[in-house]
Amino acid sequence: MVRSCYDVLGLERNASLEDIKVAFKRRALQVHPDKGGSKEAFHSVYQAFEILADSEARKKHDHSLATWKAKVALQPRNRKRKNKAAASASNAGAFTASDLPKQPTRATRPDRQTRLLERLHRCLQHLPRDVRHDVIKQDFSEKQRLILEKWMVDKSAEAPAPSPSHDSKQSLCEPNPYAAVLSSSGTVLNRPKIGKEPSRKSLFQRKAGGKKTDCNKRKRSLCGSVRKTGGSNSNCYVAMIFFDGIGLITGKSDLPTALEFVVILTAVKQKMLAPQTGSCFQQSLQDALVYSSREQGRDCADLNLRFCAALKSASLLGPGNRLQSPVVYSIEDLAKLRICINPFREYSKNVSSRLFWWYSPEHMQDAWNRLQTAVSDAWTTAGADSTQALRRIRAWHDASKSTRDRHLRFWERYHMALQDKIKQRPQKLRPDYVPRQDCNDPVHAVKKLLVTWGLLLEKKAQRAQKEWRKAFRQRAKVRKDRLAELKRKREH
Repeated sequence: MVRSCYDVLGLERNASLEDIKVAFKRRALQVHPDKGGSKEAFHSVYQAFEILADSEARKKHDHSLATWKAKVALQPRNRKRKNKAAASASNAGAFTASDLPKQPTRATRPDRQTRLLERLHRCLQHLPRDVRHDVIKQDFSEKQRLILEKWMVDKSAEAPAPSPSHDSKQSLCEPNPYAAVLSSSGTVLNRPKIGKEPSRKSLFQRKAGGKKTDCNKRKRSLCGSVRKTGGSNSNCYVAMIFFDGIGLITGKSDLPTALEFVVILTAVKQKMLAPQTGSCFQQSLQDALVYSSREQGRDCADLNLRFCAALKSASLLGPGNRLQSPVVYSIEDLAKLRICINPFREYSKNVSSRLFWWYSPEHMQDAWNRLQTAVSDAWTTAGADSTQALRRIRAWHDASKSTRDRHLRFWERYHMALQDKIKQRPQKLRPDYVPRQDCNDPVHAVKKLLVTWGLLLEKKAQRAQKEWRKAFRQRAKVRKDRLAELKRKREH
């Protein structure tokens, strides 16, 4: 059973924002590692609070929860419960899972040749009589023509007979949808619609493929935490949160106050990440801090905030390494740190596997030199020595050199192979260049389907020949064993 955020915090679905904050403080005190809980439990409680405190994230969570409950309601656990539910629903006239249309499985789905024949049949019906006759005579092989004719005869025999409730004159006038493709008289364009007819555009235009990605299934990264400072025997805690390349750290306090500060910082994060217009970074952060503190009945000065800038870049610093600037005590100094480090956040994207498809080696070397200069400027702005920070990032950069060299070798091999191939040339300069035909031409679509069908028939013939050879060898082996047995009996 899926545990919702409401269950984690012990709330009802209609809980208000104040109820959510109170429940988070209560549950966080219960599951905190210093109170007998665990780090994983505290993280789950904070993640539930972060989702429910955001209105958009809460709507998505409620929608996914309602969808999951609907699926569970339509899928009984065992056969006995299914029979009871079906009997009670039939008595009450309610909707059950058996009333849903069954999806075709692999066993009931038609094979590939049948699907090709259906598409080929639809394409041929869009052709005039003389064009269809020429295509069947010139492009079809004798085997393909016989298979298509037999398939259409079987389909016309499987077509349901007209019911007596329909208009008899209309049913007699309706032509057979499978009988006029190979006929030589009349133009069959006004055919009856059977079910959902595919449009002309969908028949002859290429569909854009690609895998679907579900952004909602991406794992949420935790950005807020409460940490103990001053040793194991100390009762001092600080609340911190990192988002958008900056970090906010509160002063020392007891655990309940630190949890209250986490609620304030989470509200600041949600306000800063919301779309904003007409305000600079300093003013937006100051307004968010003042407003969020007033919501909790606190003053902004009670937080005793410190600020820092953070950077994670797998391309420059290696995976899993985060560069954190020295702390500053004003928003103006934070803005200066952000100006120094913010240009390098573009390299924090997940491009490490295909790094040199995005940036050239010269560009990455120039970015690395600019990053060292930016670190020196940022540490100077914070009034700290940058020697140790530069030594640390150079060690990270040297440790990830083998990974960058491997990606560079892969990039070089790939492009050298492209240069050796003829498709590296422009398309019009290739010796086997054929002008592309109009994809909306039904004759071109029929020819493409015939090529695919011919390859399928060739594979089937090869498979049948292989089976025949295997059976022939088995029969020869049986005959040889029988003769050897007879020879042994005669000698005996």
